[in-house]
Amino acid sequence: MFVENYQMRDPQLQSFSSFKTFEKFSQDVADAELLGKIKLVQFHGHSIIEKIKQLQEKSCSDLNQASKDLFISIYFFFLFFLRNCSFNST
Repeated sequence: MFVENYQMRDPQLQSFSSFKTFEKFSQDVADAELLGKIKLVQFHGHSIIEKIKQLQEKSCSDLNQASKDLFISIYFFFLFFLRNCSFNST
């Protein structure tokens, strides 16, 4: 299985004796980014590695295409937003 063969590459993360120690450190320094990542791991558990792999397989390596896709997504979001929201004028 992929999880069993996974090795942590970050030397700073390897320095913690356990996940709980890492979580406590993140709370002590109030690092919102690390705490967010910890929440993801806690929520998804071991399946997170497979989910990351799936995201990587679906990622777009062509930055021009990615920019176009992002623009189109934002455009349709605003169209939806403008059609479904009313603005109160006073």
